[in-house]
Parts: sequence; structure tokens; C-alpha cells
Amino acid sequence: MSSHPEGFKSLILGIAALSVSISAATLTGLQWWESHQSRRLAVESAKQQKADLQEARDAARRSALAAEESLELNRRGVAAAEESARAAKESATYVGVSAQAAQDIARISDQAAKDSAKYNSRLVSASEANTRLVADSMNLNKKTSEDLLKANDRLAKATEQSAHASEQAARASEQTAHASEQTAKASAQYMNAEQAVMVLKPIAKTPHDAVLLEYKNIGRTPATDTGVRCHLFVLDPLLRPVRVPDGYRSYQGNVLVQGGAAREDVCAFSGDGEAALKDAVAKKYWVYLLGGISYKDAFSRVHDELFCFSWPYTAGSLTYEPYRCEAK
Repeated sequence: MSSHPEGFKSLILGIAALSVSISAATLTGLQWWESHQSRRLAVESAKQQKADLQEARDAARRSALAAEESLELNRRGVAAAEESARAAKESATYVGVSAQAAQDIARISDQAAKDSAKYNSRLVSASEANTRLVADSMNLNKKTSEDLLKANDRLAKATEQSAHASEQAARASEQTAHASEQTAKASAQYMNAEQAVMVLKPIAKTPHDAVLLEYKNIGRTPATDTGVRCHLFVLDPLLRPVRVPDGYRSYQGNVLVQGGAAREDVCAFSGDGEAALKDAVAKKYWVYLLGGISYKDAFSRVHDELFCFSWPYTAGSLTYEPYRCEAK
């Protein structure tokens, strides 16, 4: 009979130690779970800010459930310790365990209960810390979202201001282009008003195988690099050439001042002038003076003006006033 009290005492001590182990394992598991949740929440918060807010709420609920489960396990551990104490007392009653052994068992059970309460307090503190961490994460996500909205507002305002500035720049460019166009027109009008202007007058010579071309600058500015190309033709008026022939250029490279004396240049047939005039009388052809005058005005613009004069050579004379005809 003496071995039974020692066996029951060992049983009670084992149950108490098991209760303490369960409480310690529960705390360690919960700490690992809270650390894992915190790391996962931090990673997900960096990936998706809006989704993290809802995930944080879910994590808080899961953490609360885990805390409740841990509290339940601790309550079970306390209950087991209390049950061990009662079993020890009953065993002492029935088998006559000494008062010292009963006190030892009670003291061990009380210590187990205190350790379980201490672990439970740590568990509650850890749960509260996790709740604060989740709340901080939620606040951080909320602040980040608010900052993002403010940044988007600033970006929208900056974009609007940029569009407004672009519109103003476009209007300014349009006004500048209009002003440049007006300036160009005014400049062209000024140059046209101030440029050199040539007048031509053909004068028949005797004999009529040549014509003296007189030209004069009646503009407001001098003309430089002046030159004349001209030629006499006997042609059918219905078939006359429409373009001034090339190759009859006689540049003089001189300066023709405004309002100055007229200059002269001789225009003749390329072959026998008398034979050409006789042919014109016989065929009732006309005599044409085709040519051009070239000069550079005071604004460095080069002018090449074509001219055409004609005489109906039926009477064999070029003494009367010629007709103006189109030259191309």
C-alpha cells in the first residue's frame, strides 16, 4: 500500500508538467504565427495597397480567433491543473498520503496554475501587440492611399496647367506667325513701292533692219547688273512663238539710277534684215521684237521681265507706234 501514494504523486506531477508544456507550446506557436502573419502582411502591403487594407482586417479577425483559441487552451490547462489538484487531494484521502505530500502536490499544482496564468498574460500581451501592428498597418495603408490620391490630384492639376500653357503657347505662336506674315507683307509692299521699275520704248532705225530699244528706271531705288536680250523676227501673226528665245543676252553690268538718263540697246535680225523685211511685205507677215530685261533691285532681288512689240509690216516701214503683245 505504501507504493500507491508515490505513484499517484508522480501521476499528478506528470499531469502538471504536461499542462505547463502545453501552455509553453501554445505560446511559442502563437508567437510564430503572429511573426509569420506580420511578415506576410508587410509583403502584401508593398504589392497592393488597396487590397492590403481588407487583408489587414482579415488578419485582425484571424489573430483574434487565434487568441481566443489560445485562451481556451490555457483555460483547459488551468482546468486540468485544478483537476489534478482535486485528484491529488482525493488520492491523499483514500490512500492516506501524508500531509507533506499533499502540500507538495498542491504547491506544484498552484505553481503550474501561476505559470499558466503568466503564459496566458504574455499571450494576451502578444495578441494586443499584434492587434496594434495590424492597426498600424491599416493606418499606414490608409495614409499611403490618401497620399496617392493627393499626388494624383497634384498630377492632374499639373497636367491641366501644362495643357493651359500649351494652349497659350499655341496662341502665342499663332499670333507670332500672323505678325510675321503681316511683317512680310508690309516688307514686300515696301520693297515693291521702293524698287526699281523699268519702262521700254522701241525706236525704229533707218534702214529698218534694226530697232533701238530705250529703257529707263522710273522707280525709287537704283537698279544694278542691268542687261537686255532682244531679237527681231518676221513671223506669221497666227503662228508666232509664244516664248522669248534664249541666247540673245547682252548684259552690260551697269547701274541704272532712279530718274536718271535712259539707256539704249540695238535689237536686230539674226540674218539679212532687208531680205526678211521684203519677205514680210510679200507674205503680209509681222515684225516682232521679243526679248527681256534683267536687273537687280536695291533689295538684292533679281528681276527678269519679258517684253514683246509687233508691227504689221505691210508698208515696209517700222516708223509708227508698235503694238504690245504677250511675251512668255
